[in-house]
Amino acid sequence: MQSTATKSKIGIISLYYQNRNMGGLLQAYALCAKLRELGYFAEQITFDRKASMVSQSKWRTFFKAPFRYKLRSIKRNIEKVFFRLSRDHKEATKQIAAQNESFDRFALSIPHSDMVYTQKELPDCVEDYSVFITGSDQVWNMKADGEFPAFFLDFVPHNKIKMSYAASISMTDISEEERSRIKDYLKSFHAVSVREKRAVELIQPLVSVPVAMNLDPTMLLSLQDWDASCGRRLVEGDYLFCYFLGERKKLRNLANKYAKINGLKIVTLPYIVGKYRACDRFFGDIRLSGITPFEFVALIKYAKAVFTDSFHGSVFSILYHKDFFVFNKESAGLHNSRIYSLLDQFDLMQRFCDTTFKETTGYMTSLPSIDYEGMEKKLQKYRADSIDFLNKNITTISAE
Repeated sequence: MQSTATKSKIGIISLYYQNRNMGGLLQAYALCAKLRELGYFAEQITFDRKASMVSQSKWRTFFKAPFRYKLRSIKRNIEKVFFRLSRDHKEATKQIAAQNESFDRFALSIPHSDMVYTQKELPDCVEDYSVFITGSDQVWNMKADGEFPAFFLDFVPHNKIKMSYAASISMTDISEEERSRIKDYLKSFHAVSVREKRAVELIQPLVSVPVAMNLDPTMLLSLQDWDASCGRRLVEGDYLFCYFLGERKKLRNLANKYAKINGLKIVTLPYIVGKYRACDRFFGDIRLSGITPFEFVALIKYAKAVFTDSFHGSVFSILYHKDFFVFNKESAGLHNSRIYSLLDQFDLMQRFCDTTFKETTGYMTSLPSIDYEGMEKKLQKYRADSIDFLNKNITTISAE
């Protein structure tokens, strides 16, 4: 008799398509890999969110955006001008192109639908799947890039199974208007899973089903799974791996000081966000481009220490038992609820250097070694609970 698992064909919708971010692609890969390991057919639904944005003038979009996004937009446009005028324009362009090519090549290796869907076309895929999962990543962040009903599975009819897995809102609060819309979106969900403790607090009053807090998909895979994929060592000798998505010069100066004290080379991925940044121009002893997400994992695996302002930079530092330090991307420390939640979950809040006092080599060198033995016990439990959430809900609702 065929098992329930093999009958379930799962369509996952996340920030997969044209995603040029290490963590975004690794979580898309990991959720498909784990579900397939558990015996389900699972693939990413190739959703083109950029083509699905509501058409409106750039000026109207600009004036409607929160103040900090207005500043960011202005800053990006100024940077574009400086980029075109900079001496290293040609080399930076080459490095950005090589990195984007690596991202796109890796994305193609992740199971995905052949059809590329826009919001309007998504109903065409409904008959292809029996279960729909939204997540992980910041699919429910309604402020950063706008609101996409597709990430709330609005296109899925009530006779199909709808659930989220480790969906992130990456916000500490939501407005009453946003609460109302989220409540309406989620009323037909069979199961809800989020990634942050604060998200549980925000979402639970809005839904009738229990809201689970589960691991990011990258933590569902074992270290042996990642070792089998991440490949060879890219840099010989001891090094400090710096993975900064933000542009704070203070952190780069701090990294230089820490590396000098500890006799380490600094390895960086310049222009990793796909644009010229003055802060990347001279930073790092070894500057790599064209790095695949699996090679990114290897860079963390073999590092002596890691500096990062990234959620997934933190995740893989934990998985590989690294001596690591996490920082705010911006001085104001916006959008860090997911990092706070992750570090708090594993009793690693000391590693979050989120104050002026903590952003010093004195503070960092004063910290005790991380109790990774205790952390591993927690990880095994959280992993088992997360896998149980997937199995329990997919098999139960598929049998109905």
